[in-house]
Amino acid sequence: MRDKKRAVKENTKKHFNRAASKYETSHAFSGPLSQNELMYERIREIPFENLLDIGCGTGILLSRILETRDVRVSGIDISKEMLGIARERLGDRAELVEGDSENLPFGDGEFDLVTWASTFHRFPDPANVLAEIGRVMAPGGTLVIKDCCSVFPLR
Repeated sequence: MRDKKRAVKENTKKHFNRAASKYETSHAFSGPLSQNELMYERIREIPFENLLDIGCGTGILLSRILETRDVRVSGIDISKEMLGIARERLGDRAELVEGDSENLPFGDGEFDLVTWASTFHRFPDPANVLAEIGRVMAPGGTLVIKDCCSVFPLR
């Protein structure tokens, strides 16, 4: 099982490293834009000071949040190339980390809001990611998940 999980993660990393430069103009990105708007609307209703975006990709969500909020934002992604684009977009306004969401490099109870958009279906063991989110989320924190992939119901 461990080898299978590692293979899924490596394939995901390779896929998004290859797709990074064209991601925001692809169907994979543009398809769920209306759902992204619903997520932004929901986030606007939530009071928070420290946000973590799981699978932050090119930093679109973090950038959008920073347009209207003066808060601390962090993101983690498995793809170095996607993070490169996010770093260009966000500069020093966000803490961006290349890493595995099953082993979040953040302290216990550090975030009062965690977002997870369009990545749930990609994790080989979502329960482990949820456990890590529970660890880094502050008591009373909020988790917002958006994932509209057809594979999602099977997980």
